[in-house]
Amino acid sequence: MPPITNALKSNLAGAELTEITQLDRDRIIRLTFTKTLGAGFSAKKHLVLEMMERYSNLILFDDSGVILEAAKHIHPSENRFRSILPGQPYAMPPKFNGIKLEDWLEAPLASTSGKISGFGKTLLNAITDMDAYKAADCLKSFYGSFLPENMKAQTLGRYITLFPSIIEGSGNADIISLDDTGKIAVLDPLLNSSVNSRRKKVSDHVEHEITRRLRQIEDIKTLLAEDKALKYKHYGDVLVSNAWQIKTGAYEAEVSYWDDSGAMQVETIPLDPALIPAKKCSGLLCKI
Repeated sequence: MPPITNALKSNLAGAELTEITQLDRDRIIRLTFTKTLGAGFSAKKHLVLEMMERYSNLILFDDSGVILEAAKHIHPSENRFRSILPGQPYAMPPKFNGIKLEDWLEAPLASTSGKISGFGKTLLNAITDMDAYKAADCLKSFYGSFLPENMKAQTLGRYITLFPSIIEGSGNADIISLDDTGKIAVLDPLLNSSVNSRRKKVSDHVEHEITRRLRQIEDIKTLLAEDKALKYKHYGDVLVSNAWQIKTGAYEAEVSYWDDSGAMQVETIPLDPALIPAKKCSGLLCKI
């Protein structure tokens, strides 16, 4: 189980979600949880979701800003701007060096729509071909009277977005409802990941067994072709009945037995000195 899972359980169990804030009008959401400790005291924990495509992260920190745990640890050698490690102070990602939405809305141009800060590249690329003033009306609604029921859930490749109008080129826009977005974005990938992992384990085990059995079959065919199967079975049977008198480390054993006619026979059988008597017997029997 990932460390972030245990941290969320131990710090947020029994807490109440008291505040949701978008930070710097970027793709960063802070969820504030408050847990009552008793005697009028309470403790706050903050969970930040940074939705930055491959740089996305989930970070838990306390009210003083010290990181408790994160879904992905980022060390100084990996990122010179900030470190995301338990015990370190939380710092927001570097601001995108783009155009503020308010500034762009004053003079909307399709040529500069891809540089608006606070929106993902996938969405901005999708509205580049849209009429600039229509795009401005749509983007304006995100910071005006934002009502989720007025948004249309749609997919853009691997991403899901809410937008006031259907974006040309988006897929499955007519079958996605607001109630399904959480399932599609979170639950389905987790379920698919778990199923795929189990499927791979089963597949690897089956392939291993098939390979092992094929080798056994080839060994048996080789032994039968050499006409040694009966000899090894005979050796194994004789050694099993005389195992008590075979010394460990012996290179050969002189054993006695009764043949089918009832006559006693004495035979010398070569042995592997590295094996104990029981292993010598099973080794010969396994060759048939």
